[in-house]
Amino acid sequence: MSDRPAPIRIEDLVEPALPPEIVQMMEQTAPMADQIELSPEAILGAATAQTGLSDFGPDEFRAPLEVLCHSLDTEADHSPMGRVSSFSQLTAFAANRLRIEQYLKDHPDALDVPIERPIVIAGLPRTGTTHLHNLISADPGLRSLPWWESLEPVPPPDEAGTVEGRIQRAKDGLAVMNTAMPHYDRMHEMTWDHVHEEIHLLGIDFSTMLFDCMAVMPSWRAYY
Repeated sequence: MSDRPAPIRIEDLVEPALPPEIVQMMEQTAPMADQIELSPEAILGAATAQTGLSDFGPDEFRAPLEVLCHSLDTEADHSPMGRVSSFSQLTAFAANRLRIEQYLKDHPDALDVPIERPIVIAGLPRTGTTHLHNLISADPGLRSLPWWESLEPVPPPDEAGTVEGRIQRAKDGLAVMNTAMPHYDRMHEMTWDHVHEEIHLLGIDFSTMLFDCMAVMPSWRAYY
């Protein structure tokens, strides 16, 4: 067993000292931020352009998306990179929604697959629910949700029947995150194949506590 890592003292909370590659990324991203429109129309339009699909399914998701976009646009106090990142993340959720709807059109029998004896874990944040679902998922007889699959439950058409592309994109995303926040793993280790909770699946319906972690958004918090 390895020794416990040495304690870390973080002294740049007010003015973070970011790695050069992240600074460069922020500088390159900044001009894009002024062109970003945080609205349901812009996000759904971007998802349609990205996937070539247009059927988002039932409209119940539109009301929370409207509130979320308004809060992100007027309350979040984004940096330029934060604004671009928020738009990209919401577009990814919308694209996943389109691909799921298309998958169900192509494979309607998927809705007939029985879910027998599901295990539902419910609890307040920071009460051990993550540890519990990690423990339960160690049973090889159970189906659990890996991180890469939570990000893209359905592959794009040119990757149908494969997982390699989605896994690589998950790895690439974590590499950027670990570069930008090198101490994050000390708080919450993230790997491409770790067992993940349902928050990214709920994000496809624009109803998840994940958004409350993105920024201070009183209107969204009250609505959610």
